[in-house]
Amino acid sequence: RRWTIQLVFWVSFVLSGSIPYCTEVHSFKAANVLLRSTLQVPQALIWVYGGELLPTTHRAMGLAVCNSFGRVAAMSAPIVTTACLALSMSSL
Repeated sequence: RRWTIQLVFWVSFVLSGSIPYCTEVHSFKAANVLLRSTLQVPQALIWVYGGELLPTTHRAMGLAVCNSFGRVAAMSAPIVTTACLALSMSSL
């Protein structure tokens, strides 16, 4: 399982590096769909693998911390995106 997780993370790393070079809308959307799907696979594997590897208290604490940071990132993402778009539009 470790090799599968590492392989999929490397594939997603390569895909995320290639997204800025997608200039057409359809290729950009296809690359984003592939990137999102390659990020979901190791997430599911880590969820199962963590359940077998770690004690319940450690697993619950790790999930709580990750959930908290995920919520903060989800709340701040629209603000950061809007600010970046405003900066890029003002330079034109």
